[in-house]
Amino acid sequence: MAFSEGFQRALDESKWFVTHCTADGSVHDFEADGWFFYTAGHSWGAFLVLGLNGHRPAELADAIWLSEVMSFDHDAPFLVKPVYEVDPDAGTGEYELYRRRERAESQDLPLAPILGSDMKIDRHMYWQTMGEVAGAISDLRFGGNFALRYENGTGSPSTDFSCRLGEKREALSLYAMATRQFDPLSEYLCLYRVLEAADGQNGKAFSRANLRLLQRINFGTLLVDEPGSPRPAVNAFEIYRERALRHVDALKRAAVIDIPAYLYDLRNRIAHGKYGTIRSIGDPAVSGVVAAIPIVKLLARIFVEAKLRFTDGQPDSNSS
Repeated sequence: MAFSEGFQRALDESKWFVTHCTADGSVHDFEADGWFFYTAGHSWGAFLVLGLNGHRPAELADAIWLSEVMSFDHDAPFLVKPVYEVDPDAGTGEYELYRRRERAESQDLPLAPILGSDMKIDRHMYWQTMGEVAGAISDLRFGGNFALRYENGTGSPSTDFSCRLGEKREALSLYAMATRQFDPLSEYLCLYRVLEAADGQNGKAFSRANLRLLQRINFGTLLVDEPGSPRPAVNAFEIYRERALRHVDALKRAAVIDIPAYLYDLRNRIAHGKYGTIRSIGDPAVSGVVAAIPIVKLLARIFVEAKLRFTDGQPDSNSS
């Protein structure tokens, strides 16, 4: 395929991919924050982040920001990995990996494998394995494929990422970390940190002020379907809402008067080892954590999204 000179230059200067685990049928090129997300026929399982029309190539910090927004928008782990190019200093007889090098400057990675063989191989395995883990986490969370939300009809989130979420970068990073967890205890704890960031304390005040909004806010549409199944796709955010409201009702029927305090107590029992510790899968208390995750998840999304939209079209007197 022949590319224009400008597009070919952007390809040659690109440094980072943003990996995805979306359904192939929903993947397409799009623009966000001035960068072009290029799929090359969907063959990579990743978007190549290009700087077109005079826009500079994305550096690591840019790629991480873009991946964290996409993680939030899809409640799934989007990660980064480097672009590789031919290493002119490598011998022609070298193992294939040794004939390639990362186009970006080397970054420090959390690598210390017990049976580490060679840093170049270990780095390559790190990026590859992280992508595989992200796909497994997505499968566990959704039990099917989720669709890319951008430029996908009415209700698609804006791809002007900085305008939409730029003021919440710290909270966004906390939420993105939660999307990378497969253990429900870890996911709950990471999500609860967003509530703590919301009120600058223990999260109870934010939960208390916003719990009633779970029924009213339009959280958007994240379609999930099962490959090969005749069943229609479902909106994951609506499933979260149904589960959250059902658990709130169940807690009220169980005479839990202060639900924000209950959510905070779960957080403490996961984070600390002092009393009533929730330990691991198999502990009966874990089922309570799993049931509470949709509540904490949607509360966290309320804080990150900032500009609230309501299902009835009416503004809320206490929203900002």
